[in-house]
Amino acid sequence: MLQFTTTKSGFFALAQSRAADLPYRSWSVAPALEEKAADSPLDIDENEEGCVHFTLSTPRVEQIKIQVRGAMCQLIDPPILGLHLKPLSPGELLFALCDAGLNLMPLDADAQDLEVKSPALEAKVYRDIALVASAFDVKSSRWNVKVSADLFHFTQFFVSAFPMKHSNLLLPLFLHQLSKDRSAFQVRETSVYTGGNAETLDYFMALVEADTESLSHRLAPGIGQLADPGMKCALIQQSEEYTPPPPPPPEESPIESEEEKVEDKAPEAAAETAKAEGEEGAGDAAQPEAGEAKDEADKQDGSEEVEAKANDESSVAKEPFNEECISGNVSHVYLSNALRAASSVEAMERVDRTPLKLVKTVEQLLRLVRPVSFA
Repeated sequence: MLQFTTTKSGFFALAQSRAADLPYRSWSVAPALEEKAADSPLDIDENEEGCVHFTLSTPRVEQIKIQVRGAMCQLIDPPILGLHLKPLSPGELLFALCDAGLNLMPLDADAQDLEVKSPALEAKVYRDIALVASAFDVKSSRWNVKVSADLFHFTQFFVSAFPMKHSNLLLPLFLHQLSKDRSAFQVRETSVYTGGNAETLDYFMALVEADTESLSHRLAPGIGQLADPGMKCALIQQSEEYTPPPPPPPEESPIESEEEKVEDKAPEAAAETAKAEGEEGAGDAAQPEAGEAKDEADKQDGSEEVEAKANDESSVAKEPFNEECISGNVSHVYLSNALRAASSVEAMERVDRTPLKLVKTVEQLLRLVRPVSFA
């Protein structure tokens, strides 16, 4: 309840930004054992499969967890009074959350500095994730934003594969903005049905992209191009963990070489100084000291210049994005086919028997929340 006093009369309203919970920090879609109310009767014959948890983290709320089973969604976290574990359709639940102050149905206008994905890519990603959601854990990747914002890091292959005389013609094909037609996320076979995910498998990096943005198209444009919408999927070698670039080899400073020369000449200067007499000798002895002080100052300036240069080079260093397919894998039209070669037979059988209602509900929920564009 909100109470306030005022000396003005008229209409009053309390407004909140639609983007208060944007961008999402992370998201995941994973099979799960159904959570029920404490007073729910136990059904030992109930099929444990066919339940999916969608988890979202926003700047204001650490965890929003929605349970999907059949055609219904249920809010698990946060346990909002009147909504906790109440079966609702995806749209009804999200509108109820909006009334409670959580807007999880963003529009393109809410993107602010984000670049939203193309409608064709979003539809493809959400459909493919929904098809495998009963057998695979899927979660967000930091590369989903970096792939959209960074230039494509293909320079090493480009330089080694093509003569420099063709660089002006081919370089734009390799170094361009990847923008809205590519998306990266992590995926792995679930272990929830075999020990409750106590022992898990490693995540693969999945890349869904328009064929016109793919590596094969850039290498051979117009050959074997997919028809519209022309989206394809692959498991790639890129890892989620940050791999810092190797440090540049240390460069020998010319100041150090000059200092070594001064040290080599020091004994000769000392001998000459010993032979000198009176004030004239003292004056001659002071000259090397002045020269050494000057060399020390030059060395200090040179060290600062080298350090500044190193800091500048490290600040512009970019992390490479490796989109080569993993061993034994090629790109496919459907994510399930890309996962088949790297998954067990049991997992793919579980995908094949996923209830259609569950697929449609997960897809509808993802289309409304739009995690691929807003995370």
